Amino acid sequence: MERMLSFVLDKKAQAGIELLIFIAVFLILSLTVFPYVIKNNEINIALTCARDGATYGLHVLKLGYSKNETVYRYTVKMERIELINKGTENNKKKYQIRALLFADEKVNCSFLRAELQHYMGSFVADCLGVEYKNWRVETDKRIYTFYVDIKGCR
Repeated sequence: MERMLSFVLDKKAQAGIELLIFIAVFLILSLTVFPYVIKNNEINIALTCARDGATYGLHVLKLGYSKNETVYRYTVKMERIELINKGTENNKKKYQIRALLFADEKVNCSFLRAELQHYMGSFVADCLGVEYKNWRVETDKRIYTFYVDIKGCR
């Protein structure tokens, strides 16, 4: 019983010091991981919004809501959307978001490519809260460009 009381009534404050060391180590670890998590969060948001924009644009075109041309009679399938690191430009990391599609030979690929790039870029700009201009989205530390690769076109 005496031993238990001596631990509870710690006269040398060892438990308090151990708690402070534990909290300090936890804070140091969390502060070193925080920038990495924030960076990946913005990139994931941009990639997700680009995927949403490409899907939305493809559905709008398939339903025939475009003023210029429709693709509703043809088969267009989105295969994947990927992020490619393109190095740096003006001290900002540059990324290209690329969509890969498969389409019939009869589809006007230049029109489809331009429309999907526009939808991808405008969705990413809306999600990140920045302006979309000149086919690119710029944040404080990153530049996003967009490219649509269509297989099977003429």
